[in-house]
Amino acid sequence: MGTHQNVCSRIREEQHGVSPDTAHLHAEPFIPGQVHPRIWRVVTGDHAPPQPAVAVCASLQSLSSLTVSFRSVCRHVEVDQRNNKTFSQELRQLLMLACTEVEAGCKAVLRANGFSKKGHWNMWDYRKLARPMRLSEYTVQFAMYPSYPPIRPFGAWRSGARNLPWYTAYNAVKHDREEALSKATFGNVVSALAGALVITVAQFGPDAVGFSSRFGSLPLYSDDPEFRLFEFGSLPTWKARELYVPPHNGQEWKPLAHVF
Repeated sequence: MGTHQNVCSRIREEQHGVSPDTAHLHAEPFIPGQVHPRIWRVVTGDHAPPQPAVAVCASLQSLSSLTVSFRSVCRHVEVDQRNNKTFSQELRQLLMLACTEVEAGCKAVLRANGFSKKGHWNMWDYRKLARPMRLSEYTVQFAMYPSYPPIRPFGAWRSGARNLPWYTAYNAVKHDREEALSKATFGNVVSALAGALVITVAQFGPDAVGFSSRFGSLPLYSDDPEFRLFEFGSLPTWKARELYVPPHNGQEWKPLAHVF
């Protein structure tokens, strides 16, 4: 059974066996074959929407680079909650890279769905993705460090907060290294890395960052425990009427922009 099927089965089990019946699907605005661009959801069948290969590969390359840098840090800083307040120049660089990866992903999803604005984009814009992508429902944990508590990088949005603590730290460090270096902490870096992983999976699905014949395996999240750094503790819970429905009779998927 493939990764996509495993995730579908897991989500349905977590929803107490709910399956997409006809009555539910009629209440959902999707018709068979419609899909929000770069917003992943479980599909009712095995015919998943096509992925933008260039964007997926670029995201994986960035995540892989972040992983290599983080593993280097972990040679000197143990993955332990007691080290969450440890800060350094190296952690500052990693925090900035991870957060810009989150920004890139958020902007890409918004643009793909027709959102635009004048001036600089900020976290208030990115927060528009919280509900359609169920970002606050993702929980990430270290595969080889079970004592480290689960990370919910977008969890602050569940309570209506505008900002995310690790992203606020990133902005502070970016604009004032001398005064804000102490915010470039190990804990904030961990949350930012988890955020980069989540925003990638929320766009392209678990297949993109697991093992697949097309994209290969990624050390950040892999089916092979020897290489896996993170694993998911919880995934979004989709109502049956919110799932994508494959197109009929071999027809193509059609993009349907999400209205923010």
